[in-house]
Amino acid sequence: MQNDFLEIEGTKTMPAISFKEGKLDIIGRSIPIDSCEWFAPLLNVMYAYKAKKGEKLEINIQLDFLNSESNRTLLNLLTIAEKIYNEGHAVHVKWYYKPNDPVMFEQGNIFQSLVELPFTFEPIV
Repeated sequence: MQNDFLEIEGTKTMPAISFKEGKLDIIGRSIPIDSCEWFAPLLNVMYAYKAKKGEKLEINIQLDFLNSESNRTLLNLLTIAEKIYNEGHAVHVKWYYKPNDPVMFEQGNIFQSLVELPFTFEPIV
């Protein structure tokens, strides 16, 4: 596995993860028994990620549901992204939500308030 590429197929309880060429997609439902184990490969890739000069790190999060353990792990991920951002690299988070799901919209707002990263909220239509 290169330090800038990762693919994890999603399940009924865990999201699909794709990280390549400065783009991270997390899509699905995140209700693991052990999110640390599931997300460890992604966190390792993020720790090892070194953005090339001028390269943008785009993080797209589209979750139907996430439990408290997933919240902690996702915050860890965003904290790593914040460090990359603070090193002078362009980082942008897109938080996708269903307009009829105020809980997931609010969850994105909570994450936005906890890290210093540019966020965009995109409704899924």
